[in-house]
Amino acid sequence: MNFCFNSDILFSENIACADCGINIQEFEPRMFSFNAPFGKCEKCDGLGTLMEIDPDLVIPNKNLSVMEGAIATWGEGRLKDDSWTYAILKALSEEYIRPSLYILIINSSLIKANISFLKRELEKWYKMINDLDKIRVVYNHNNLSIDHFINNKFISWDKFLVDSPVIDLINLYKNDYNKYDFSLFLNEYFKHFELLDYEKTLLFIMISMPKTYDFTNNELDNTIMVSKSISYIEDTNKLIRPYYSKQ
Repeated sequence: MNFCFNSDILFSENIACADCGINIQEFEPRMFSFNAPFGKCEKCDGLGTLMEIDPDLVIPNKNLSVMEGAIATWGEGRLKDDSWTYAILKALSEEYIRPSLYILIINSSLIKANISFLKRELEKWYKMINDLDKIRVVYNHNNLSIDHFINNKFISWDKFLVDSPVIDLINLYKNDYNKYDFSLFLNEYFKHFELLDYEKTLLFIMISMPKTYDFTNNELDNTIMVSKSISYIEDTNKLIRPYYSKQ
């Protein structure tokens, strides 16, 4: 059909869409029955309810380890020293390594490569500044975050520091590296505020240093901490690699 829009509007007698090619059979009562194969809900399979496991009910206190009774569904008394469950878990803990340690082992080559990079760059940076008569210093905010710009927060300079111009970049990266694409920010920054070679080297050294591991008795926290550290090293490698490929 063509009205006054200078274009045709297509209608179908076969319950079909001319644009996407989808068509369905003629409507029947069974297609509207939630409990029939032809009309049932694909998500609940026509039952009207879903049987799912709620992780927060299984492990309500995530500060506990498995050996401390984190899995609430086992009930009280299941982890007594003389219980069968406790004996099995004890044997497993002695047979298999902790998840946090396992993550460290499988990423050992990445960690070693990062240490070698830091050692090499530190030696290069030391030679750079050893030949200088003076170095550049600026006023640093010393507590900068991307939230100051996104949320238009008031920026207090109470903690300002007179030091290398890379200090604010280091803090900004360590605080917010996983909140946005830092490479775009860094490229834009270098366009307007070019760093000297020894300053750029220092920047890449400092942001390549992950946080120290502070292990506790909570293996869940340890595993999360190590996983985040590995992700930090990988993300930082991707960030600085293009600058070294240009050299």
